[in-house]
Amino acid sequence: MQQAEETQEKKENEMSHNISVQNLMDKIKIILIMRQLKEDSIPIEIIPNLYLGCLGCALNKKKLLESNIKFILSACEMPKAPFSNDFGSLIININDSVDQDIKSKFDESNAFIENAVNTQQNILVHCFAGKSRSTTFIIAYLIKNHKMTVNEALELVKTKRPIAQPNTGFMKQLQQYYDTLYNNIDGKQQE
Repeated sequence: MQQAEETQEKKENEMSHNISVQNLMDKIKIILIMRQLKEDSIPIEIIPNLYLGCLGCALNKKKLLESNIKFILSACEMPKAPFSNDFGSLIININDSVDQDIKSKFDESNAFIENAVNTQQNILVHCFAGKSRSTTFIIAYLIKNHKMTVNEALELVKTKRPIAQPNTGFMKQLQQYYDTLYNNIDGKQQE
């Protein structure tokens, strides 16, 4: 009987500990978001009309207006686009995970970006950190619309935003996307 009580008490202590750890992680996440809102809130122009940034950029309405942003592509899990009444918006709910299928979203993201750029209106592409998902969508656009290789597009983005780096799974999908657009199965360049 006493052993069962000790086991139950141990389980309750573990649950309490797990809840405390989760609460601490939630508080750390809030602190990081607040810091990011302060320190990394200016959209970075990659090419004319195409801007890259983090969540802090998307939530900084003053900087969005100063940068004359008209469209926002949100590449992260969010229920609603920031300032959706003030900007044309597209949310692509996607995780930053190496096994996440992002390539299937390239047609949608490219069409949205292309619509803004072709009408010479500024668009912000953002994710949480402005590092992996948003960078991946910008690289996919540069591959298709500027006929850049994956490495050329990544290097261009990194010259403007040095932390830009899609995860390894996204890099593989970008290369597959490039190969699909420009290479035959046997590797010869398409005309």
